Amino acid sequence: MKVSELIILLKGLPQNEEVILASDPEGNNYSMLSGWGFCHYRGQAWSLEVGEIELTPELIAEGYSVDDIMPNGKPGIILYPI
Repeated sequence: MKVSELIILLKGLPQNEEVILASDPEGNNYSMLSGWGFCHYRGQAWSLEVGEIELTPELIAEGYSVDDIMPNGKPGIILYPI
């Protein structure tokens, strides 16, 4: 799903509802949405590898290293569960 498609979907929904994320299509686990970020990814929908775009001082402080950077991935948006 593209950001433009998600915006259209979300605009049609009640604006005060919580966003709940399922861990998989079967709904084996659920979490509320806590945040989002930009990322790079590669692979297919059923098997993605996701990495950071660049190593920032904030990421270094959180324990990230150059091994977490994916310079040649496709750009994407990642949603983080609680």
